[in-house]
Order: sequence, then C-alpha cells, then structure tokens
Amino acid sequence: MPQLETCQECGAEVPRGELVRKRRAYGYDATFGGNNLLLYSSYNSDFWTCDTATDAGCVSIGLYADHFRPRISGSTNAVTEARGSQTWTASGLYRTNTSVDISGYTNVYFAIHVGAYHAQSTQTLTVAIGFCDSSGSTKYQMASFNVMGQKRCWFTSAVADLDAGITTSAAYLYADVTISGASSKWWADGAILCDRTTHPIWIPQTKGAAKSATGTGHKWRRPILCKECRPDRIVKPEENRGDPRNEDPVEIGEDTE
Repeated sequence: MPQLETCQECGAEVPRGELVRKRRAYGYDATFGGNNLLLYSSYNSDFWTCDTATDAGCVSIGLYADHFRPRISGSTNAVTEARGSQTWTASGLYRTNTSVDISGYTNVYFAIHVGAYHAQSTQTLTVAIGFCDSSGSTKYQMASFNVMGQKRCWFTSAVADLDAGITTSAAYLYADVTISGASSKWWADGAILCDRTTHPIWIPQTKGAAKSATGTGHKWRRPILCKECRPDRIVKPEENRGDPRNEDPVEIGEDTE
C-alpha cells in the first residue's frame, strides 16, 4: 500500500508518488500582522526550558498533525511515534530561557497551544501563562485556562500596563501546566509573541530567528502539491493568502517548468 502524504494546498491525502514541489507565491496584507518575536515557536533547548517535567520526545499528534508519523513494528506490533509536538511527562513549567525585548512594543500578544497526549485517558489539564524572571521562580500570571484535549492559551496587554517587576527590555514568558498523574503527558507548541491586541491570521513558525511581515506583499514557498493543485491559475487576492500547510522538507520530486 503506498505511503500517503498531504497536499499542502488543498489538504488531500494522496500517494507520495503523485506529489511534486512547486514554487508558488503566497500573499498577505496588513490585516495579517505577521510577526513573531520568539526565536523558536516550537520547542528547542536553545530557547525553551521545561522545569520538573520529563522529556517524552516528539510523540504527540499535537498542533501539526500533518507532520506526525506513527510506525508499527512488524515483529512486536509496538507503536513508535515521531515528528509530533514536543511532549512532557508530569506537570511542568515550560518557559523561555532567552529573553525577548518588548520595550518598543505598544501592545503585547502571546499565545501558545497546549494539549494532552492523544493516547491516554487523562485529557484535562490547567494552564497558567504570563511573564517570569530568568529562572522561572518569580511569575507574573496574565491568564489561566482549563483545557480539555487541547487549546490555544493567550493573553494581550498594553506594554505600559504590565507589572513594574517585568523587565520589558529582557522579558521571559512561561506556560505553567498542571496535569493529574505522575505518568500523564502533555505537549506545547506553536508559540507566538507580537505587537497586537488580537490573534493574527498569519502565524509565522520560527526556527532560530524572529519573523516579521507587514504591509501588503507575498512570500515565495515551495509547497507539496497534488495533481489537482499543481497547475498555475489566476486567483482573487483573498484566495491566495497565508502560508502552505507545512514548510518542513519532505523528499518529493520537482515539477520544473
């Protein structure tokens, strides 16, 4: 049976042999507010730390389900899960270990997706988010959430209204996750920090550098496309905005024209 992969234009699951990569423009306008001050939107030890919880690997379906790959051993029927969202065992404090400068912002908007590991009975947890000091010992809670399954946890505030104890030129953020049971797992992914009062439509994934895109323009991407989405076509501006579904490299052949 052929391995299936997701078309990053329409979302169809088709055999990988029918997919190609093709250079294509994806437009955006000022309403997208596309920026992310965080160096890494997903877990990376150069930017994120998780206190008290144990690293369980990237085993959750998590936020980017198209990335997730379960594998079943032919001899033991054991399931190996990979390419999912970073997962942790037991309650923990997920926080940045590198500061970010928000002193030039008018407003601050922070969001992070948090959820329970899909293959367990425990699906409820609580999440508190906000600012903290560099060690995570002093926290300035901005919002809290009761989560069933998974949820985007967020807060927004005028920078001028933040607690005086928060150093805006070197700020740290956290998500304090509480889940019942010492063996229960949870994941965190898709964090964003920007100068807004509402959630942006375009949410940049960052991998080592902040991203910013303002005004009207376009970005060139090389998405994986099925045969239905492969042909070029003229579209209305509102039909061609945002990013393809997945920017990670996948071994797919080229369509050179």
